[in-house]
Order: sequence, then C-alpha cells, then structure tokens
Amino acid sequence: MILKKTLQYSLYLVLFCVLLACNNQPKLEDTQLLNGYWEIEEVKKPNGQIVAFKFNENVDYIELENGEGFRQKTRPQFTGGYQSNGVQEAIKVLQQGDSLVLHYRTPQDSWQETLLQVAPEQFKVRNPQGIIYTYKKFEGYNYGEK
Repeated sequence: MILKKTLQYSLYLVLFCVLLACNNQPKLEDTQLLNGYWEIEEVKKPNGQIVAFKFNENVDYIELENGEGFRQKTRPQFTGGYQSNGVQEAIKVLQQGDSLVLHYRTPQDSWQETLLQVAPEQFKVRNPQGIIYTYKKFEGYNYGEK
C-alpha cells in the first residue's frame, strides 16, 4: 500500500515537472537576449530535412530595446570588426496569443517569424512556411587557433 502511494506521488511529480518544462514560451523580456551577433546554425524544413551550417560568411546583428529595434547583415573582418551591408530591417516584437512574433520591415518588404525558443547562446524562429531557423551566438572566427 505504501509502495503504491509512493509510486502514485512520484508519477504526479514527474507529470508536474514535464508540464512545467513544456511551458517555456519566450516572454517579451527574453527578447533582450537577442541583442548581439548571431549566425545560422541549422535550418529545418517542413519535410524534416535539416541543413547544417558549419561556416557563415555573414552574421546578423540584432539590437532590440523594449520590443523594437533592427537586424542588420554584417560580414566579420579579419581585423576583428564587422562590415555592414547598410540595410537595417526594422523589428517589432508583438505578443500574439501565446506566441511572440518578430515583425520585420524594410522599404521593399515585410514579413514575420514566430520566436520558438530563446537562450543566451541560441534562439529558434519559425516562418509562415514552417521553416525553423536555429541561430547560435557568433563568437568570431578562430582562424586555426584553439
């Protein structure tokens, strides 16, 4: 009888932990983690195919404050700096239901991506076509150094 109760409580505890872990939807304040330089790590297509990126010639620079800011394509330089393409994509982060949606805008186009996960070293977004982009924090090139 005691064993049965112990197993029952253990099961409830495990279920509670699983439900708690599943509720990891990004919050608006989490978007501050997006500030900085990011490179695409992988792309997962709707059919399940994953394309991994081992080297990126270009990286994205993101700057957000209070849910608004911009993203800019940059190219790391051998000198340690970055060269920009000069185009800033305006970003506005909006809460839509349970999701945070990144709304991008340039003079030529506008689009959106849903923020799936965000952490200090990685984030994931999904576009309306169901493609999931995983970004990792860009740490620079080591040029053969360890």
